[in-house]
Amino acid sequence: MAEQVYTAERPLAGNLVTKKLLCQIDTYYVGMPLDYDTSPDDYKYSATVIKAIAYENITLAAQGYVLCLVSGSEFPSADIVDDSDDALTVTADMEESARSNGIILR
Repeated sequence: MAEQVYTAERPLAGNLVTKKLLCQIDTYYVGMPLDYDTSPDDYKYSATVIKAIAYENITLAAQGYVLCLVSGSEFPSADIVDDSDDALTVTADMEESARSNGIILR
C-alpha cells in the first residue's frame, strides 16, 4: 500500500497533517503516542517519545497502516493516552520530542 497523505482541520485550530503510517501489531487509540522503530521499519506505542500520534481507533492483527497525526499542528495534551486508552501524563521530554517532530501539545 502506498503511503497516503491527508489534510484536515486539526483539533485546536489551523491545519492538521495526517498520514497512514505502517505500525506494529497492537490496538491503537486516538491520542496514542508513537515512536519509529528502525528494526522492523514501522511505528509502535511509546510512553516517552512522540514522533506521531494515532488518529483512529483500530486493532491490527498483523503489521498494517494506522491514520496518524504527523506534523504541522497542535494536539491537546490532556487527550494523550497510553496503550490501554487511559490518560497518559505528558512529560517535558515528551513535549519536546513532539515539538521537534512538528506537533505542539497544549
